[in-house]
Amino acid sequence: MNMRLKVLLIGICVLFADSAFAREGFYIGLGAGHTSPNGQDVPYDSFDANEFGGQVPRMVSLQGYKEFSTVLNSGTGAMYRMGFNILGYGAIETIVTGHGLDLADEHLRQWAAHAHLGARLYPAWHWQGLLPEALRPLEPSLYFGWGTTYQVYVPDPALDEIGWSTFSSFRFGIGLEYFVLSYFKLGMDYYYINAPYDNFIFHFQKSDNYPVDPEVAGTTFHQFLVTLNFQFGPAPEADYSTAGMDL
Repeated sequence: MNMRLKVLLIGICVLFADSAFAREGFYIGLGAGHTSPNGQDVPYDSFDANEFGGQVPRMVSLQGYKEFSTVLNSGTGAMYRMGFNILGYGAIETIVTGHGLDLADEHLRQWAAHAHLGARLYPAWHWQGLLPEALRPLEPSLYFGWGTTYQVYVPDPALDEIGWSTFSSFRFGIGLEYFVLSYFKLGMDYYYINAPYDNFIFHFQKSDNYPVDPEVAGTTFHQFLVTLNFQFGPAPEADYSTAGMDL
């Protein structure tokens, strides 16, 4: 093995050994994956005609529909997140995710989008120094967030889009990341989102909003994402000899 190749291999080993654990500071992440919604049909008698100004019967007679729906098809989606890690134990993080189908066709498209602010916890951080060296770059986390969800679909090609929204959407997530470099992590995330819609949007573009009972208009989402995460700020010394030992 020539000298240049030896130097290169030593350099790679140093990079991989350097500071491969969570640290205080700012980070961002991008992700892509699969979303599976679980919606339900929403019968017209679930709406309060008084809240609609008596328009519900008119909408039924004009359109010939017996019910609306929060059912969406599964599809590929994307994620953006941004956060600030506090002492390695946890972070304040905002997450935006969404998925859609036939987005370019105004007569067929359907989509859902979610934005949450919450906390990401790193339960293994305190004990990371007790793990085998090969597992130390792995970083499990839990996420709890609160925010908003929108969901839109076209009930018939001849009609305008309708939608549902709530500002009481809850997100729970489980993540597992691996420090490839001190500033770069690969990860896999799972998220469960509960969206109890309390607002119905008739003619989404015009934003005709009407209240609806969230018990009959909710949707849940299951998201599986592969993520790329970038950690900013100076890297601390990679000293595992005492990390997690102060119990």
